[in-house]
Amino acid sequence: MIIEAAPRRPPPFVARELRRAHAPSVARGGLENNAITQIEAVHGRRFAHPVTVGAYATPEAYAAANGLGSAVPMGVTFVGRVNLSPKLFGLQHQRLPAILTHELSHAHIQGWIGANAYIHLPNWFKEGLAVMASGGGGAEWSAKRKRKPQFNAESK
Repeated sequence: MIIEAAPRRPPPFVARELRRAHAPSVARGGLENNAITQIEAVHGRRFAHPVTVGAYATPEAYAAANGLGSAVPMGVTFVGRVNLSPKLFGLQHQRLPAILTHELSHAHIQGWIGANAYIHLPNWFKEGLAVMASGGGGAEWSAKRKRKPQFNAESK
């Protein structure tokens, strides 16, 4: 399924791995177009080329495809390909728009500078840009984590 983000340009979003049960979740309500528009606005340029998005039916398939071998992350962009966890199509479906946008931020940068140059960027920059561009996607878990008590030298 190829979804065009805007008229008169190559489609920046190609979903080839979407299973029938998951395709409506991504395509429903212009989710992909909203994510593409947001990334292009924040990054200041259009996508360099189409992006493949994979959504997986099982954690095992997702782990095998995402380049990490782990089913823990909600989304992973590996060599320009966005991989979405099956968890985003179940109990954590409310996170799908933000995670898709976050991962598309990574794919956008990789598309323009290449995977080799991308791996040399500092993680704080790559993740910070993706979190900012997605309106907090991928960072919402940290707000819910309990902070460890800090040692206070003045307390007795």
